[in-house]
Amino acid sequence: MIDHKDFMHGAALVAIADSEMFTALNRASVKYGHYVVNHDRHLFIKYNEGKGPGDYFFTFSGEDKERITSASASLVFAVLVCGNEVVTGLTRDELSQLITLSAFHLGVDLVR
Repeated sequence: MIDHKDFMHGAALVAIADSEMFTALNRASVKYGHYVVNHDRHLFIKYNEGKGPGDYFFTFSGEDKERITSASASLVFAVLVCGNEVVTGLTRDELSQLITLSAFHLGVDLVR
């Protein structure tokens, strides 16, 4: 049986694979949803079913934030799958404007 989370992550991965610049996709770590695209772009995919516009919340645990900040590549993205409405990407810098990514704040944060 195919997990629902695999369908949700698939929405993000298809959007990436459809890009003319796409050449490779690999799992980056044991963390589900952490991928490397084109050997130099780290993606951290999150999904939420929500109930419609403005009702999508994404949880970033201390472990998530540690992986995001420790990724050696300068091209690091949080990819947010908003139900069946939209897939959007945030750079690490954009994400850091929404939540605290520092090693001193490894608690859970929500992005809305």
